Amino acid sequence: MPQKFYKKFKKLMEKYLDKIDDSVESFKNAIEYFNSMRTGEARTELAKSMNAEKEADELRRKMIYLLEEADISPELKEDFFHLIKRIEVIADYVK
Repeated sequence: MPQKFYKKFKKLMEKYLDKIDDSVESFKNAIEYFNSMRTGEARTELAKSMNAEKEADELRRKMIYLLEEADISPELKEDFFHLIKRIEVIADYVK
């Protein structure tokens, strides 16, 4: 069971990090477009950022559910929960 858990959790974490990266990158692009007075493109990038963030939130929920159902030590679960929380804080801070 733990090996299956780790494999699935790793896959979800990689997707989660990719979505956060996409969200931050689109947000950065939107700011650059706004600074250049290119509001249409800025709005498009903001929409991309919001969509990527929604997808990241869904992946985060899946990881939390997976952790809640996993047959691993409570200490390890807590470490994973803290990791997810810290990544979320970093993503929010970057924005």
